[in-house]
Amino acid sequence: MITWCAAVLMTTSAMAGKWDGAEADVRMTKLLEAPPKEIHLQLDDLREWGALWPEDCATQFSYSAITTGEEALGAVRYTFGPLRRRLDMKISRDEPGHVFEIEHPGNRGWFTQITYRPVDDGTEVAIFTPLNPPPWPFKSVFFKKVRPAMLDCHGRWLDALAAAVTAADASPSE
Repeated sequence: MITWCAAVLMTTSAMAGKWDGAEADVRMTKLLEAPPKEIHLQLDDLREWGALWPEDCATQFSYSAITTGEEALGAVRYTFGPLRRRLDMKISRDEPGHVFEIEHPGNRGWFTQITYRPVDDGTEVAIFTPLNPPPWPFKSVFFKKVRPAMLDCHGRWLDALAAAVTAADASPSE
């Protein structure tokens, strides 16, 4: 019995460190054929931010009366693999053509930052969510299920942003 317990403890201890040093942050980039300020027009409102998320990633959006600027507030329910979390949200930084940031305040929240970098063929748009993985024994689930789902959702969010920018370019000017 003691040998079995020792073997289990040694195995689980070894597994606990398997993910030490692994990249936890979620970062995706995409080249869009538009200037940064034009891209930013698709993001400067919480409703527009929410509309870009795939339905299997983010739902149940609610918004305050003000949806633009740093007074804008709302809430969202995220689903990233087994992670399901309802969070408040606010625009915490809004610098047109440079950076747009959504904060989900609280102990269980995070922030997501969108940055724009002009390049020869358009603008490189990056969506970045820095994360701290949970402690063992949940760390494995985070790296095997949650983070890959977040990467997938962030990638599809960028695809939706690209489509929205293309659609805005195609619509006639007033």
